[in-house]
Amino acid sequence: MNELHQQLKVLERLREEGMRLPFQFAEEADRAEGVAIGRLLRDPALLHELMHKVAQQMQSDNLVAAASLFQKRLASVLLASVLTPLSTVGLGLIVDADTTEIVLVDNMPASVILGGKQQLLLVNRLPQDVQNLGGHVHDDLAAVQHVLKAVFDNTLGPLIYQIASEFNLSPKVMWGNVGNFVGYLYGELCEHAIYKHGAAADKELVFNSVGFTAPPLAETFREEWFEEITPARKIRVRNSCCLWNQFPGNKSCTTCPLVCSAERAELLTAYHA
Repeated sequence: MNELHQQLKVLERLREEGMRLPFQFAEEADRAEGVAIGRLLRDPALLHELMHKVAQQMQSDNLVAAASLFQKRLASVLLASVLTPLSTVGLGLIVDADTTEIVLVDNMPASVILGGKQQLLLVNRLPQDVQNLGGHVHDDLAAVQHVLKAVFDNTLGPLIYQIASEFNLSPKVMWGNVGNFVGYLYGELCEHAIYKHGAAADKELVFNSVGFTAPPLAETFREEWFEEITPARKIRVRNSCCLWNQFPGNKSCTTCPLVCSAERAELLTAYHA
């Protein structure tokens, strides 16, 4: 069994389990077409063109809010693609701005294409029988940090600061987009019956930005017990607004730091209805 085929079998198993893995490998047949993240770093005109399309789609001329929405969607698809395989079966995918492409649907990042010959890194050796995978704690910290550095320092981080430069959007907002998704993702993975131990180990590294230069992601949101809804539950509240509510007709997000408890209860009730 060649390496790519083995990885595809593992990933197919994860998708069958309901894991969100919004990516393809460049080597796969019939893959979608995308735009390389590296192009967005080198071509401000293309970046502006995309943000204008996002703003237009949202019936707005607010390019700052459009840039936040675009970056928020990109962070979610890229981090789901990298962190989920890492923290479940120990499969490290090394992303790079020049070989990672964004697939756009209705002008929004919907998935990514991972290319290049250095993409695959087995943090731990995968079991021979991929039908009997179990959760595990990584024993190779350097390899895990290599995966994290690639996605945060070499891909997401440069795009955040490029967008900040072009649209005057605060990096705090964009790192908040990243942190909020990371909080959501590990909240799910750390409750998984099989994968929770490996996920918990990686969570500590990601939340505290160990091995990469992002602000500590755990400081971009807080978790609190919220009793104003039934049943009461733990929720996340961001430290920065993502600007979603600046588009016409939009309400605030359930995690928005600008809403009062009563409004948050209303938003959460509607979200979970």
